[in-house]
Amino acid sequence: MLSREKYYDIISQTTLTAVDLILYYNGKILLGYRKNQPAKNHWFNPGNRTGKMETLQQGFERLVQTELGLDNKIVPFQNTKLVGVYDHIYDNNFKDDSFGTHYVVTCFLYKLDKKVIISGDRQHTQFQWFKIDDLEKNSEIHQYVKNYLPNVNKLLRSKRTKDGKRNSLLK
Repeated sequence: MLSREKYYDIISQTTLTAVDLILYYNGKILLGYRKNQPAKNHWFNPGNRTGKMETLQQGFERLVQTELGLDNKIVPFQNTKLVGVYDHIYDNNFKDDSFGTHYVVTCFLYKLDKKVIISGDRQHTQFQWFKIDDLEKNSEIHQYVKNYLPNVNKLLRSKRTKDGKRNSLLK
């Protein structure tokens, strides 16, 4: 693991990769209230950076375990849906405002069958379930979460047929 100072030096010079998770249950998604920069004092979906030589799956599984306190059998990577790949560019970093941070984020959606208990982590003061239809108008929800919503809603409205094609559930 990198020291804070080494990490600070690295993020001043390069783009980071990260994994985000939209955890969906019964018309709601799980968000955490960020207590650290970047995105401090905003509701944001769970996510974490990926380390060198760490695959997306490994980063995802670490996220599920460390940020949510869940077993990977409850939120298995192989059953997620790709929401998309996004740029998250911030004017600050985890330590100060002397330079910005740039993440290239791969976001995944997982639809829970039952509500889970989240244990929490060092990045958030609390977790809360939000109605997906109320997110756009809530000013405390970070814009990057809102940017996921068009693709999340498309994925939630469709299902795969036996031949692998998507059919809308709204037909």
